[in-house]
Amino acid sequence: MTTTNPTTTDTYRKIAARLTMFRPQIDLTQYFAGPNPDVRLYDEKPYIRQQLEKYGVAAATNTLDGVTFLPKHWEDLIKKLRIAKTADGFDAFAEGQSPEKPSH
Repeated sequence: MTTTNPTTTDTYRKIAARLTMFRPQIDLTQYFAGPNPDVRLYDEKPYIRQQLEKYGVAAATNTLDGVTFLPKHWEDLIKKLRIAKTADGFDAFAEGQSPEKPSH
């Protein structure tokens, strides 16, 4: 089965574009650890696992399900997500405190 490069999909492009609208901008490509043929994410759909194995990033079929990747420099990514602001100065993300009551 041929696996489409996830970075060329509508889902990926929409999410990547949204992240560039935050301040500071977030460039996902800086955080991709790269292809990992040994990845074993059994709870993921087969096409997501195949994309991760080949490209190191996977894009779902819709923006709600998003983009999956194994990050490098994950501490830096978390810091950027925590300080990211919308164009009107609001926090871009709310950090979840527990799996039972996620803030989304």
